[in-house]
Amino acid sequence: EAVLQRQSPTVETFLLRTSILERLCGPLCDAVLADPAVSGADMLAQLERANLFLVPLNRERRWYRYHHLFAELLRQRLATREDSEEVAALHRRASAWYEDHGLEVDAFHHATAANDLPRAERLIEGRGLPLQFRGALAPILRWLSALPPAVLDARPSLWVTYASVLLATGRTSSIEEKLRAAEQALEGVPTDERTRDVIDRIAATRAMLALGQDDLAALVTQTQRALAYPHPDNLAFRTSATWRLGYAHQRQGERAEARDPSPTPSRPATRRATPSPRSWPRSAWTSAARGRVQAGSDSARSSRQRLRPKSWGCSSRTRSAIG
Repeated sequence: EAVLQRQSPTVETFLLRTSILERLCGPLCDAVLADPAVSGADMLAQLERANLFLVPLNRERRWYRYHHLFAELLRQRLATREDSEEVAALHRRASAWYEDHGLEVDAFHHATAANDLPRAERLIEGRGLPLQFRGALAPILRWLSALPPAVLDARPSLWVTYASVLLATGRTSSIEEKLRAAEQALEGVPTDERTRDVIDRIAATRAMLALGQDDLAALVTQTQRALAYPHPDNLAFRTSATWRLGYAHQRQGERAEARDPSPTPSRPATRRATPSPRSWPRSAWTSAARGRVQAGSDSARSSRQRLRPKSWGCSSRTRSAIG
């Protein structure tokens, strides 16, 4: 407290407003402060020289953090000095900077701190790979469980995300409840591309639940529903669903269907779909299972050649197909 009182107004403002950050670097501080008269890098160097509870996080002294007790004091002061909307604006600027630099988990943290629902939802959906599959399961689950049902009803896709996060953490007992809540929230909503995507995700989540329960009939039914209107650019979604459908057909002895399980797409793709690496081993496995051993072996060896430089982690299935 005494140390803080001895600082100039400029330094004190810098300390208070950057206290929302778990770690600091010059450009990030510049973005949060939005004050061209203050250089974040210069201010951090000044604080380090003054030994103001600043801890370097790397040898290059690019990233820092405040001592945790000092950070706690700063945040308490910030809450009394600034109104909630100003603090939220600081978090929104931090979120935007992190997103621009490819750090979506940190961006999500600040979006939720700002109570910016549209930004948080968009960050969760990710760019082809949802955020929960990039190390953010726990924070997403904490955030969703704290939201009132009325907020989730207004954004049905969050109900589906809630269900998929529960599935990923093995908490399956309330998954169906969340999916039904999503369906109820969609009642009366005009059907457009985004609504269809939510419906597809509901079916895909039920398919994953059926896969875990070894319910092959439900797996086929729900995966076919999920593939009815998949977004044409969501290759990861379509590849995963196609693999599940092929797996279910293979388990049921339906080898012709397993060989080519994909239904005709209902929406034209806006970009050319590239075959997924995960489909290569499945093709080899299916060929071998149908008695075409040489074809399966050739396909598997081709898969290994394509996978080796990429390290995609599919080679265990490929080795199984080669035998």
